[in-house]
Amino acid sequence: MTNSPKISVVMSAYNSEEYLRDTIESVLSQTFKDFEFIIMNDASTDGSLDIIKNYDDKRIRLIDREKNIGLQKNLFDGVNLSKGEYIARMDADDICLPNRFEEQVKFLDAHPEIGLCGSWYRTFGAGKSVVDKVPTDPDNLRANMLFYTSIAHPTVMFRKSFFEKFHLNYDTDIRYCEDYELWSRCLEHFPITNIPKVLLRYRIHPDSAFQAHKQETWDIAYLVRSKMLKKLDIEQTDKEKRLHNSLKPAQNEPAILFLKREEKWLTKILEANRKTKIYKTDALDKVIYERWRTLCGMNASGGVPVFVLFFSSPLFRIGGVKKYMDTSKIFIKCLLKK
Repeated sequence: MTNSPKISVVMSAYNSEEYLRDTIESVLSQTFKDFEFIIMNDASTDGSLDIIKNYDDKRIRLIDREKNIGLQKNLFDGVNLSKGEYIARMDADDICLPNRFEEQVKFLDAHPEIGLCGSWYRTFGAGKSVVDKVPTDPDNLRANMLFYTSIAHPTVMFRKSFFEKFHLNYDTDIRYCEDYELWSRCLEHFPITNIPKVLLRYRIHPDSAFQAHKQETWDIAYLVRSKMLKKLDIEQTDKEKRLHNSLKPAQNEPAILFLKREEKWLTKILEANRKTKIYKTDALDKVIYERWRTLCGMNASGGVPVFVLFFSSPLFRIGGVKKYMDTSKIFIKCLLKK
């Protein structure tokens, strides 16, 4: 490894001994070898520190905290300590596929305009294993961020030079959803995307930050979305905030009434974008149609009136060719009311 490695891998570990060996070995066994591995041990009280110290690999840079300071501050410091051209994120409970770094370096080298890239990933652990095929077109991903995070945090690799140029780093005042908040600021300066390949195994378990702090995570996500909507000159009412972040009606609210309100809200976003031109029209149309399709599919219990609303809405007309296949699926679901 040279004094200035191609990649700096930044990982924070706190009481992660159950999964830590598999994670570290998945990084050290990468086909791409030119990296430093910055591991921030956040004052773990289990055997995590011993596990890290057991590895005799010069690429590992151990930062051993005497006091627990939290994930966000560790990531902030890790970015500042990094020496690499690219910075790769890793969580202490996930597993990199062997070619992850090789694929991401190849992609970023070939696309100098892209400041950050993630990848598809496969879940494992609790629940059914699935591949999450997150958006890969930068314009579609940008529009999709109005509703979803769209990039998995531990799959990310980004250019340090871009972060320095635009003064970007993790917000240490945010305890959860720090990635979504950071990506939303990145989008103001450069395109971001995902590589359409599974490059990471993402562990699902009850002790993960999202599972343990769902409400706090959702609260920050709602705030991030509200800030993005403000750039469209939309100041949300409390009812609109609930509509934007809901897929199901409130208790005792009829599904058809909820969907009519959603239709009006989604149309408002489209109209705002026609004036501000923040998002490419075809990209936002695609995202809004997919949101409309999802809403109607998830509320098919409202029966045939839901199908009629789905099919007759102007939001249906902005869908692509796939909308005709969606029509059949939603019609059947509405007939069966499920």
